[in-house]
Amino acid sequence: MAIVSNAIVLSFHLKSQPSELEMRMSKPLGIVFWALSLCCLGLGAGNYITTVNKYGGKVAIVQSGWKTQVVLGAISVSIVGTCVVLLIIAKISGGNHS
Repeated sequence: MAIVSNAIVLSFHLKSQPSELEMRMSKPLGIVFWALSLCCLGLGAGNYITTVNKYGGKVAIVQSGWKTQVVLGAISVSIVGTCVVLLIIAKISGGNHS
């Protein structure tokens, strides 16, 4: 997720001339994906600690809870939303040159 964040911020700037819309969208999208990468890191660490503690208490089945589902759902929605936004930006940029 952190690599995606950096790619979003840098990819618009590596073009010879990014559009104004691309410049406005790159930093907010990069920040969103950076925050989601930190959430993933925290979620993974929390699940690891919970799993180790439950296995130490001889609990046979350790399942993820609602927090995991909410964070992963938010990440999924963000990825799909970003794809839609990038497709719209490409359509707008392509429409101006035609």
